[in-house]
Amino acid sequence: MNELLKKFDSTEFPNTHLEFTKKGVKMTVTINIPRDLVKYMAKNKVHFKEKFYVYWCSKEISKVNKFEINKTYNFLMKNLMINVRRAKIKMMEDEVKNIKDREFFSV
Repeated sequence: MNELLKKFDSTEFPNTHLEFTKKGVKMTVTINIPRDLVKYMAKNKVHFKEKFYVYWCSKEISKVNKFEINKTYNFLMKNLMINVRRAKIKMMEDEVKNIKDREFFSV
C-alpha cells in the first residue's frame, strides 16, 4: 500500500490520526493535558510533543464507514475526557491531603 495513504490525519475530526491496517483502520485520538496531570495518567499513553503533553487513546475499527468512525471518535474522546477528569480529581485529593498534612504539622 502507498505510504501516503497508509497513515493520515483527519481534517473532519480534530486531533485524530487514522492508520490503515489489514483488519481495517486504527484510530488514535489525542488531547493536550497540563504538565501537572502527567504523573496521574498512564505512562505509556502520554508523550511530550513540541510544547504540550499529549494523552492518547486508540481503537481498531474493522467495519470502516462514516458512522463507525464517528461512533469510535466519540467513544475515544469520551474515554479521554473521563480519564482526565479522574486524574484531576486524584490531583485535587493529593493537594487536599498535602494541605491537611501541613496543618497537622504546623499546630
